[in-house]
Parts: sequence; structure tokens; C-alpha cells
Amino acid sequence: MGGGNSITELFTRQKEIIMAYLAKSTVLDAYKLLSNIDSEKQQGLTQKVSALKYASALDLYFKNYNKNCDLKISSNRDLFSSYVGEIVMINDDYCTKDFYLSVSLNGRDFDCGSNFYSQSSVKDSKTNPNNTFLYPKRSGWKPVMDIKNQVLIYRPDYFRDAFSYYLGSSELRLAYIVWLLRFERIDEENLNGLLTALKKNFSVTFCNALYIQAIQFVDSSYIKFEDNECQLNVDEITSIFSVNTTTLAYNPTIRLNDSFDINSIVNGILSTGLIYSPTLIKRLAFSLMAKPFVILSGLAGSGKTQLALAFAKCLSENIEEQVCTVSIGADWTNREPLLGYPNALKSGEYVKPESGVLQLLMRANDNPSKPYFLILDEMNLSVVERYFADFLSAMESGEKIKLWDNENGDVPKEIALPKNVFIIGTINVDETTYMFSPKVLDRANVIEFKIAADEMEDYLGKKVNINLEQAYSACADMAVDFVTKAKSQVEKDEKNKAVLLLFFKELKEVNAEFGYRTVNEISRYLHFADGDLDDNAAIDTAILQKLLPKLHGSAKKLKKVLESMWKHCLNKDVAKEIDAEFSATDFKYPESAEKIQRMYNAVVDNGFTSFAEA
Repeated sequence: MGGGNSITELFTRQKEIIMAYLAKSTVLDAYKLLSNIDSEKQQGLTQKVSALKYASALDLYFKNYNKNCDLKISSNRDLFSSYVGEIVMINDDYCTKDFYLSVSLNGRDFDCGSNFYSQSSVKDSKTNPNNTFLYPKRSGWKPVMDIKNQVLIYRPDYFRDAFSYYLGSSELRLAYIVWLLRFERIDEENLNGLLTALKKNFSVTFCNALYIQAIQFVDSSYIKFEDNECQLNVDEITSIFSVNTTTLAYNPTIRLNDSFDINSIVNGILSTGLIYSPTLIKRLAFSLMAKPFVILSGLAGSGKTQLALAFAKCLSENIEEQVCTVSIGADWTNREPLLGYPNALKSGEYVKPESGVLQLLMRANDNPSKPYFLILDEMNLSVVERYFADFLSAMESGEKIKLWDNENGDVPKEIALPKNVFIIGTINVDETTYMFSPKVLDRANVIEFKIAADEMEDYLGKKVNINLEQAYSACADMAVDFVTKAKSQVEKDEKNKAVLLLFFKELKEVNAEFGYRTVNEISRYLHFADGDLDDNAAIDTAILQKLLPKLHGSAKKLKKVLESMWKHCLNKDVAKEIDAEFSATDFKYPESAEKIQRMYNAVVDNGFTSFAEA
């Protein structure tokens, strides 16, 4: 850095103006220095910064309230989150996650819900309330607090070792002090002034552990003061880094314009170690944008639920509040497990569901620009229409779901199913499950999971390390634009009109034709897939997801139509019978052709077929 005041001058020069603040250039230099806390700019840096911010926030909490922080009490959670905000805020709109390029919109809890309360040692202490856990729990890392039964236990005796570990040099210690004081008034324009200001905000133990004598001998020439509190913006944060975007795994830039980028979603999910084809992830994203109801079907253990969770958590800023996973019960016969019910024994009381679904809908209505995800696991363990009829109706009518007649209380009389709620259902097909009716299938994109022999061979030959946390909130900066696009209107697709008409005529022969809604949803899917899937691949997967699920029945009903649809999938110059050996190169729509052939073989062998396979 160089230039500016000498160390001696910085210690001795008295303030000429009564009020002074750290200069913006000083704060930006400190931010850049702090990006070197860990050389691993993804998980390592983020986790070390997390340890620092939660330790600092707990010190603020303890100094103000002189007690440990019991997270079971909602007001304590809110207070602790607000102190975390004081540590990480860049300005009123944005906060940092890692003193590098991971910047997100300020939320009510500054990511505490997704990255602290519902994960790590806090979650462990909830499951095992009699045990005491260290945070962080990563082997070899220095703890900054104890946690027992969701209580954050203040341990100032941990501070000295923790700061030595997470801030390995005096330069980094000074930079962190500068960052903590970025909005504070400094009474002396020197290092003594910084220490005095630090002690006004944090405990003496915290300050003595962080501010060591060696700080006096590091280069502090970048520390300057000005009359007004610095106003930071994120463009200035970005500009201090010279980034080679090809070296960053899944977060190459700060997306301040909330620009949705499908490849970032793909890379974020694949960074966890989960094995999916990029096309499958894209199909899920484009399907949800086309219609916020997707069914994942296929082999048990093929990763349906994990993909749904990874996708939802990747786009969620606050996972605990934005993602709700529900395991469907085989005995569900009404909507109560999802929407609750008025208490017949106590007038004026509404019993909210333990599943949290109603609560998710209420939050989604309050925050229409954020995505909320409802994941229904093993959706067909019970008859779907029995417990999900209100949702199916609201999807199409746009009418609110009536809950009860009471005007008072914290549950409204009726609730909308807002466009920012994305529903992903998973299904298995066996003797314990129920078939979906055409009414349900017509309202969803159905994505089938299957594992090919070469994929299994590849999996068996690999050492796979799964780290789902790698994707958590990785693409939350794009979430607003994801919702905006999902709500947008698109023009009806004209390019594939002839193809859709061909399939319409074939399906009409067996009374399985599609209506205007299906055409509109296919048009939306093709619109969002444009540029990321080639034209044939896009219409191929649209046929597979929206048209073929309508087919189920006997050989007498379906054999002929399957043969005709097979021929529509062939390349123009290829003549091939449906019972011939399959080769993808023979088809313009290979995914649909392969599925049609499997359904044909089933109807020949068993006399009956359907889209869903056991």
C-alpha cells in the first residue's frame, strides 16, 4: 500500500475535527485484505468468515444482555440475527458472506436461518439437547462458542485462540477491526482511537483478544479518516477484485441485477458431488418457470428428492423459511395435514399444520418477490385428490383457498396460492402407491428419472464425496429474477405448431388429447429453454413431460397410437419399426422415442401400460 501517514504520526496526531469516520478507501482496502482469510475462495473462506461473524455477534449480544442466547425464544433469534447484520452489512440493501464476491440481499435474519440455526451445531443440539457441541464443529478448527439445547453459550476464553486461527496475521486483525468500525465515529485519528471505539461496542475480553500489540508494527498507512460516515456500494466492492471468472466454480460474479443464469444453478448443484446430467437440472428449472408444479417420477433411490432439495436450497436465501419438505402419509384423506383446521372444541382457534405448509404459504404471500418451495415426498402414497384438491383447483382458478370464517387471529379467512410458491412432488410406483389421475398429470410437468448402465458403471468406479451445503444459497442472488420470469407472460410458440398438431391428432384417437392449457405451458417451457436446449431437444422433452404422461391403458387402446407417435419421432430419412433395436441417432426426438418404445414393450408384454413405471 505505502504512502500516507507514518506509524508514529498515526499514533500521535490529534483530531482537528471533533467527529471523524474511517475513509471509504480504508474500508475497501480492509475488505480486500480480509478476502485472504482463506486461500480457498469458496467453502473455506465462507466458513471461516461465518465463525468470525457469529462470534462477534454473540459478543455484542452478551455485552448488551449479559446472558447466553437461547435460540428457542424467537425474540432472541431476531436479536442475534440483527447483530449478525451489524457485522456483515455493506449498506441498507446488501451484506457480505465472505469478504469476497459472495454478496446477497439483506434478509430478515442475514442467512442465519439457512446457514446457522437449521444447520451446523445448532441443529445437532436440537436433536441431542443434553449434549454440548462446539461451533464450528469442523475437525481442527478453533471453536468460538458452545451450543447446548439451542442455547449459544458465550465462551470468551475461546477468543484468543480463535482469532489467532481465523485471523492469522496482525494485518488481518487490523483489517477486521477497520471493518467492524466502518460506520462508527472515531474520536482520535490514530490506532488508539480505533481501539477506544472498538471497546465502546465489544467486550473488553473480545477487544484484548483481537487487538494485540503486534498491530502497532504492521503497515497501517492505508488507514485514513474523513468527516462523513462512509457510504459503501457493491459496485465498489466488486471493483477491488480482478477476477478470472473461469477459475470460480459456481459464483463467478456478484449478480446485482438478479439476472437468472441456468448454468450457475447447474454448477451450484453439481458442486455438491450429486450426479445429475446438466440437461436434467435445466429441465427442472424451465419446467418450474413454465408452471410452478413439477412431478419427479422414477426409480427409488435415483435422487429425485435430493435434486428437489438441492435446487430449492440453491435459490433460497433463508432455507428454513423458504423450503418446506413434507413426507406424505399413507392415511391422508383430507387437506388438514397441509392446511390445518379450525378447532371445533375451542371457538376462534385455528390449528396450524405440523407440516408447516400453511405457514409457508403465509410467508410467500407476504414476500411475493422471493421463491418458496414446497417439496411433497412420495406424493402418491395417498390418493392425491383427497389431500391436494384445494391446491389443484387454486393453481388454475387463481381463487383463494377458504380456511375458516373467523376474521380475527393470525390465520386469515382465506389464502392465495401465490405464483412464487413452487411445488415439487416425488413419486415411486409400486404396490403401496396410487396412480395419478389425468387431472393431476395435466397440471404438472412430469420428469422421469432413470439410470443407464453406463451411468451406474461410472458411479461405481468413482469415489463420491457429497457436500450438500456447498449449494446452500449459492444462487440466492438470482432468486428475484427467477420469480419475475416465472410470473412473466410469453407469446404462444409458433415454431413447433405442426409438431404439436401431429401429436394432438394421435392422442385424440384414444381420447387423451390435450387442451389450451397444455399448449400454453409447453410454449412457456420452450420460451425459457430457448438458447440453453437446442430446438429439437426442447420440444422432445416437452413432449416427454407434458404429452406422454396422458397415456395409460390396454393394448387394444394404445398399441396403434404408440406406433404412430414413434414414427413422428424418427428422422425424416429413417424408416424403422418400433420393436427394432433403439439407437438415439435415428431420431429427432430420442427421449420421447425411447419412452414410447418402453411403453410399447410393456403393453405388448403385459397387455397394459402407463407413463409411470414400477
